[in-house]
Amino acid sequence: MKSGHFVGATVAAALLCMGTARAQEFNFLLRGTFSVTIGQTCLLTIGGFNPDLTPTDFSFITTTTSVGTAVFNGDGTGSETLQEVSVTEPPVASGSSDTASFKFTYQVNADRTVTAAVDGAVTGQILTGVNAGQTFTLTNTAPSTGRLSLDLLSLNSAVTDSVIETISFSGGSTQQRICSRSSVAIKSGA
Repeated sequence: MKSGHFVGATVAAALLCMGTARAQEFNFLLRGTFSVTIGQTCLLTIGGFNPDLTPTDFSFITTTTSVGTAVFNGDGTGSETLQEVSVTEPPVASGSSDTASFKFTYQVNADRTVTAAVDGAVTGQILTGVNAGQTFTLTNTAPSTGRLSLDLLSLNSAVTDSVIETISFSGGSTQQRICSRSSVAIKSGA
């Protein structure tokens, strides 16, 4: 615990020495390759959502776990690649796996809080399950908010708003979803 406080005090002192212009920009604190684990649960529907976020048509729940790598460039941009496994609950009971990748932007604040958002769309390929072989595009993903650790080696984050995301499959079908999502990223390389 003492080393964490030392690192935090050292970072704070370094920021003071950099001067006002540089101290307002903290994205450089989050730089390098991180191992990422994500857990999410999504409410999916083919018919869309009402204004009160209830499905307008048939809906189902999918739980997904993801593992992958995120690269933070230190300038507020980055990229992520994931391997995912999903389980869909009855009445649609099924399982699947896929790969996904995307670019993102992020902002680190003076208190080490971090906001991040997908820059463009998430794209991927379904490896197993009912839609195996199809590609997909996920748009309008929910942004996340989290906190960088004192030693700058880990980041915990989660979505904090109910956003209607859209998944389009290469086979022509489209689904909308609302997800709860949390992630842990641990620095694994420079």
